Amino acid sequence: MNNYNGGKPLKYQSMAIERKILLHSKGKDYPVETSLIHDDLKNYIWRHARVYVDRDEHGWVMEQKLDIFGICISKDMHCLPAGSILKLESYLPILAVNQSTHYLVETAEGHTVAVGDSSSSSVGLYRVTKGVNTAIVEGGVAEIFYITIWPKYIDRLCKMFPEMRRFKRWMDFNTTSRVHDRNISMNHIRETAKRRMLDCQDLRPFGIKYIHRNAINFMCNFMNELVEGSGEEISQLERDYAQEIAEAINSNLGVFDIESYLAARFNKNFQDLNDHFQAVMHCTIHHYLKMERMDWAYMQLLTTIEEEETIASMCGYLPCINPDGSVSTADTSFERFKKDFREYYRLSVMDVRTEHN
Repeated sequence: MNNYNGGKPLKYQSMAIERKILLHSKGKDYPVETSLIHDDLKNYIWRHARVYVDRDEHGWVMEQKLDIFGICISKDMHCLPAGSILKLESYLPILAVNQSTHYLVETAEGHTVAVGDSSSSSVGLYRVTKGVNTAIVEGGVAEIFYITIWPKYIDRLCKMFPEMRRFKRWMDFNTTSRVHDRNISMNHIRETAKRRMLDCQDLRPFGIKYIHRNAINFMCNFMNELVEGSGEEISQLERDYAQEIAEAINSNLGVFDIESYLAARFNKNFQDLNDHFQAVMHCTIHHYLKMERMDWAYMQLLTTIEEEETIASMCGYLPCINPDGSVSTADTSFERFKKDFREYYRLSVMDVRTEHN
C-alpha cells in the first residue's frame, strides 16, 4: 500500500476522516468490547480475541486483541476511504513485532517511519514511545498483525522463556523507530506459528497458553534471524531443500534417532543438514523437532482419548540407552516427556487432558 497525502502535512488535512487504533491491550478508558458484529465482518473475526468495532457510513476499523502474559497479540483491520487518517496510539512505551501492508507513519516526535511492505511479506521490529502516531491510508481492506511486549514484563517473560532474552537489548525507548534496516521476510516457521495462533479453534482456559507459546515461537524465530542472519539472499532451491527437511521431520516425529534417520534419508552428514536448515529457517533441527512434537502431542491430548504414555512414545519418547550409558525405561521416558511438555507450554499433560474431558 502506498500512502499519499497530496504533499500536505497531516496537520493541514482537517477534512479527512480520522480513526484510531490502540497499539496494545485496552486501558481503563478504552471502549467496551463490541457484542454485535455485522455479517459482512464475520469472516474477518479472530474468535479468540476481544473485538472492538468503530463503524459508520464512511467505513470501519476493527481491533482484535488478545492480551496474555506480558504480550498483546493484535489482528487489527480497517476499511476506510483513501486519504483517511489512521491514528496509531500507545499509552506507554512498547516493543512491537509487526507484519502488515505498507504505512508511512508520522511519529509523535514529528519524524516519519516506514512500517510494513506492499505485499505484507516481511516482519519488522519497532520501538514505540508513548503518544499518537499518524498514517494516511488508501481505500480498501487492510490488516495489521503485530505482537507487542510491555517492557515491565520482559524480565518475567525471559524467566518463563529464556529464548526471549535477546529482546532485552531493544528496551531503550528514546524515540519511535524501526530497529533494523535489513528486510526480513516471513518463513515457514513464522507462517506456521502465526497460523496456529489465528486458526486454533479451542479457547478453553488452557488454550490461551497454546496461543502464547506460538506467539513466543513467532517472535523468537524472527529475533534469531535479526541477530544471526547474514542478510545474504537465499535462493528458492535452498528454501525448498530446507522445506523438504522440515517435511521429513514432520512425517517422522516418532523416530527416536532423528539424526541418523535424516542422514540416511538425504545421504548427507547430519551436521551439514542442520547447518543448512538453520541458515534458512533460523532454527536448529532439534529445536524444530521439539516444536513439532510438542504441538502434535498437545493436539492429541486435547482432541483424542489416546493414553498419555502412548502419545509420548508416538512422538519419540521411547526406552533407550543414553549417551552416558544409563538406561531410560518406558516410565523414565514418559516422565521426561511430561517434564518437557510442562517447560514448553507452562502446562502439565493432565491440565490439557482435563480440558479435553
